[in-house]
Amino acid sequence: MTSLQRKLVALSVLVIVALLGLLCAQVWAQKKAERLVAQLVDSAPREARIKVGAVRANVLHGSVTLSGVKAAVAESPVSLEAQQIVIRDYEVEEGLPQALDLSIRGLSLNLPQAVLAQVGYETPPLLFVDLDFFREKERGFILRRLNLGSPQVCDIEAQLSLAPFSQGDPPYSLRYASVAYRDHSFFTQMFRAVAGRDYDPAIGTRELDRIIAGARAEGKGERPLAALAELRKFAEKPGQIRFTLHPPEAVPLQQIKTISPEVFFDKLGVTIEYLGV
Repeated sequence: MTSLQRKLVALSVLVIVALLGLLCAQVWAQKKAERLVAQLVDSAPREARIKVGAVRANVLHGSVTLSGVKAAVAESPVSLEAQQIVIRDYEVEEGLPQALDLSIRGLSLNLPQAVLAQVGYETPPLLFVDLDFFREKERGFILRRLNLGSPQVCDIEAQLSLAPFSQGDPPYSLRYASVAYRDHSFFTQMFRAVAGRDYDPAIGTRELDRIIAGARAEGKGERPLAALAELRKFAEKPGQIRFTLHPPEAVPLQQIKTISPEVFFDKLGVTIEYLGV
């Protein structure tokens, strides 16, 4: 056997061992994932009814995929169904989630037909959810992303950053928060449900014009007036709008409700931006 042949044989053995190791790891991860899901289902309240169609672990991606998930509460007309849930990270400490990174596709909130009809939908819209957050003593609570939406209804994107606590301080302080909303039909449907099928968007813009004129007469600051102007644009042509809180320095959550209206916008760095249709 030549030197090259010996090297090829050794390489083949290494590849086979690696594949066997990967297969064993996959089987182990699969069993572990199935046990974890079973524990989570068993730990649900007695009134909850949760079923998982299939569980699949992926060693290479470090994720667990749940398919055909159904959840309901006894004697409740509302139920949840998800075509697929992909969990990429999940950590629990002392019963509290410390990190969670998951995506949900084909999420359906099954509401009574009468409730759906009130807001103008014949069938439950299919939703998607993309969530990623972590909590650390040194860094605080960070919501890296929360995307929630449906092509039929609306899309929502959110981010949040809370400063960590220190001895004697309130648990968390607000560093940054942002919510972006894109309307597909929800805004119009809701107003029609409240005001009737003959709802005219001009009603909302006229009311905002009245509020803006009053705010100007009262000498409100630049930030509140700018925010109201952006809300008026959205009311006139529902599309995309972003709400942001970015205070100059972190504000304890417990103090937010005590901030006076006169300095609320400046203290929390409130901005509202209409992004168009």
